[in-house]
Amino acid sequence: MKKILIIAFVLLVAGAIAAFFVYKYVYNKPHPDYKVAKADLAIEAKRLWTDYSMNKDIADKKYTGKVMEIDGIIMRVEWSTRW
Repeated sequence: MKKILIIAFVLLVAGAIAAFFVYKYVYNKPHPDYKVAKADLAIEAKRLWTDYSMNKDIADKKYTGKVMEIDGIIMRVEWSTRW
């Protein structure tokens, strides 16, 4: 019985240490400063809309995580509660 408690305690400590490092290096990482960031690519709004309309998965791979300079005219702004 004592051996099981020692193993459980060691696993609990290891889990707490792992959670700390995940928090420190993944969850709590600094956000990029977009004011000074250079655009990875420049694209027209119509092209971006077309790419996502054609195939969302391919467009996600192409554009996700990149700083983009989008050129176009804002026709309307809509609010969505889906997210």
